[in-house]
Amino acid sequence: MPAERASPTFPPRPSLHGIASRAKRVRLRAPRSRRFFLHGSLLKRSRGAGMETSDISDHLKDAHEHGAEKWVAIYIALLAVLLSVCSIGGGNAAKDSTRTNIQASDTWAFYQAKNMRQTSYKLAAEALQLRLTEPGLPEATRKAIEEKLAAHNAEIARLESDPAKGEGKKELAAKAKELEGVRDTALNRDPYFDYAGALLQIAVVLASASIVLGNRLLLVGSKLLALLGFLLMLNGFTLAVNIPFIA
Repeated sequence: MPAERASPTFPPRPSLHGIASRAKRVRLRAPRSRRFFLHGSLLKRSRGAGMETSDISDHLKDAHEHGAEKWVAIYIALLAVLLSVCSIGGGNAAKDSTRTNIQASDTWAFYQAKNMRQTSYKLAAEALQLRLTEPGLPEATRKAIEEKLAAHNAEIARLESDPAKGEGKKELAAKAKELEGVRDTALNRDPYFDYAGALLQIAVVLASASIVLGNRLLLVGSKLLALLGFLLMLNGFTLAVNIPFIA
């Protein structure tokens, strides 16, 4: 007689309580980024069975932590904006100092050229003045020398001050000193932007590390450095406070 075929055996169907227990164990071993999915899966598979209080509290805790990370991301984005503003301020200060330094040098060179020309006219005027003291000088010659001397004196006065064109020695010296003042102001601003940029960059690094390591002390340190960097950046624009070891 042919042997009887054994009937297939099936493993017992797991209960809802067993499914919930296994899902909870997997959830505890899973990283935080997958816990929301596991919570949702547990709700779908155990519909009709109530969740434990610990599951609900873990869910709320995870949501709170993810919300905090979003705020840290917004904070880092704000630091990036401040870094951009600080970079613009530092770049403008460096460009202003270079530009005004070149303009001041050119103005002083123009001043020196005017001074040399004025000196040559003064020497010529002194020579003409000496000729006028010669005895027996014809009247026509004396008159010509006096006219020439008057022209030289007028040119000497014009080289000393020329308000109409603003190219006299007096106007050029004032313009050069003004440019030097702008240059010095830009040079005083630049270090504040340098220190502010460094502090803001360190603040970004600490904020990023606080997310990865979950260390809130790093975030507190980041905020303190960011505040200090922000104040230094404002002082770079306004120069409200003179800090000797920075300026």
